[in-house]
Amino acid sequence: MDKRKKTKGKTWNKLHDTQLEELFKRGKKNGGVCSTDLSNNYIDQVIREHFPFKIGKESGFYQTYRRKARAFQLNKTLSAGRRKGKPPPEDDERKPAATGDDSDEEPSEPAPAPVVEEPADDNPQDDSTTTFIASGIKKMTTDLSTNSMEIWFPWLMYTWMAGNEHRITLDFIVLALPESFYRPSVAEGGNQFRLSTIIPELFVGTGRVKMSNRQRDRKFNNRSAKMVAFNKSAGEVTDKLERGDPIVADNAQVVQLPFEVESQIRRWKLETFEFENDELTQLMEGVHQSVFILTVELVGVKRIAKKHSAGAMNRFGSPTRAEDSDDDNSDASEDGDDDGGGGERDNMDEH
Repeated sequence: MDKRKKTKGKTWNKLHDTQLEELFKRGKKNGGVCSTDLSNNYIDQVIREHFPFKIGKESGFYQTYRRKARAFQLNKTLSAGRRKGKPPPEDDERKPAATGDDSDEEPSEPAPAPVVEEPADDNPQDDSTTTFIASGIKKMTTDLSTNSMEIWFPWLMYTWMAGNEHRITLDFIVLALPESFYRPSVAEGGNQFRLSTIIPELFVGTGRVKMSNRQRDRKFNNRSAKMVAFNKSAGEVTDKLERGDPIVADNAQVVQLPFEVESQIRRWKLETFEFENDELTQLMEGVHQSVFILTVELVGVKRIAKKHSAGAMNRFGSPTRAEDSDDDNSDASEDGDDDGGGGERDNMDEH
């Protein structure tokens, strides 16, 4: 029986399948990934944190990721589906009619169903994806997420020297939140910086929606269509939390570092700068607003060897002249009381 030749991806392989399956099993709360969030934003996050070799190729990875996630949802594994040597399920229409030639065969072993050739895929995937398609699920729709707890702040990075230390400073423009809402850390053996953020409960609380809408509609209440829709979306976030747990952003913002740094952050601080905007100040009834900047300072593990004392240069006259001068001074000191001393120098001049 001919078997369809399967084409493996050039970069994605079974090791990556194993890694992705393990991430699905661990789940988002335990450092893995969520198999039910199939939004492009979340898949981008998975790529950044776990499969950086796919950065720049995200659009081609979306469908692959969704197929694998749905395979895991159905079977709790990425290796499920039709395996080698196992025919697909049969129904009455596909069973061949019994004939006299088949009378010697055991009735409990029907003839295997013919393999249906599938059209070639313009974008061939790896073995697990092809197996999943062969299991019978061919048409799938993209899930539409009703929320996203991801945060991505603008940032600057600059490297500099302090004595014999290489240093990195990272500046993030962040939300107007207390310092305790931010959790910076060094990861990947000192080659990566991560910033996790706690989202204020106000964002998913019903209070703000009621206040905002009752300003225009005094009859707005918990049974209003808008309120019901909000509770459904926000509930998907809060239902995943244990009692008392904070809402931590789904993604830790990741910055790749130019060189390895110490695992211990040297220092970090949250600074506020007055935002000079007359229109906003007037809107806030004279209360000046601030821009919040989170600054992190990291130190490289390698140190530059301390330099020895710099060489010095001194300028002197001729040492020969200095010696002659010393001799002359010595003679002068011996004959200092003799009036003929000057005559002796004159005689020397005559010679």
